[in-house]
Amino acid sequence: MIEINLLPEDFKVKKSAAEAIDLPIIPIIAAVVAGLVVVHAVAFLIAANNRKTITKIQTELENLTPKKNEIMALNLKVKEMENKVKAIEILTLNRIVWAKVLNSISDSMLQRVWLSRVKFERRGVQPVIMIEGYIADKSEAGTAMVAKFINSLKENKEFMTHVKDIELDNVRSSLIAGQEIMRFVLVCQFRT
Repeated sequence: MIEINLLPEDFKVKKSAAEAIDLPIIPIIAAVVAGLVVVHAVAFLIAANNRKTITKIQTELENLTPKKNEIMALNLKVKEMENKVKAIEILTLNRIVWAKVLNSISDSMLQRVWLSRVKFERRGVQPVIMIEGYIADKSEAGTAMVAKFINSLKENKEFMTHVKDIELDNVRSSLIAGQEIMRFVLVCQFRT
């Protein structure tokens, strides 16, 4: 039967958008579910592939661990060798300085003065040369001779290029085999 609706447009009952469109809902839902299943299956395959790749990389990393340890040990040996080379270079440079310092001390020696010890040490961070020696003379003359020896060292230009100050640390008289001598200790501060 034919229905005729003679009502004006304003009074007509309007159909909802869902009623106006007659779409098959079941095939659409089935397509959406099938699409979700396909997306899920692709994501699962990608995740499985990533797990295989991670396992492969971990295996390769485990195989490289001994080589890595060997390389680290070699690097450590190289650093130790570099430190030894630096120490040898420093010693070589200091050897030249020591030779010059000892030669200049020898050039500054006076008669009746002899040295018993020349040593290098550190007082705090300051490197110093300790010069211990004896003068075969009596107290006043011995003290004057110590002063002359200090002046002789100070006048030696080669010695003073390496030393910035000379201090008299100790002077005392002693008897050796019945002869009076003066024992002295000089502290010479290196230039840094």
